[in-house]
Amino acid sequence: MGIFLGRLIREQTSQDLSAAALSQAITVPKGVLRKLSQIHLKASTAIQTETVDIYLDPGGDTNYRAELATNTFGANEDRYTFRPTGECLLFADDVLTVVTGGITTAATVYSTIDFLEG
Repeated sequence: MGIFLGRLIREQTSQDLSAAALSQAITVPKGVLRKLSQIHLKASTAIQTETVDIYLDPGGDTNYRAELATNTFGANEDRYTFRPTGECLLFADDVLTVVTGGITTAATVYSTIDFLEG
């Protein structure tokens, strides 16, 4: 699709994993086109065996859910970055979701999702 010009949109959240799993869902507003640049997770400490899944639900419909990435943290790992290998365009009502597994870990995880919006 070529060069995508747009303004940077950054969505951030954090979650204490000892209280609950991280679940960050971003819905693209009507009339907007977004290109996913990257998703970055950083934990306050290593979160070995914790899993992160990244999904895209076109039009918010989970029947058509696409898994964009999954990652299990290894020993001494406290960060993960996902960058699409090609253009990942999101249209109105698409929902991008980042979730961690159900393991209760004594750590806080910080999630940052970067989009370009055109």
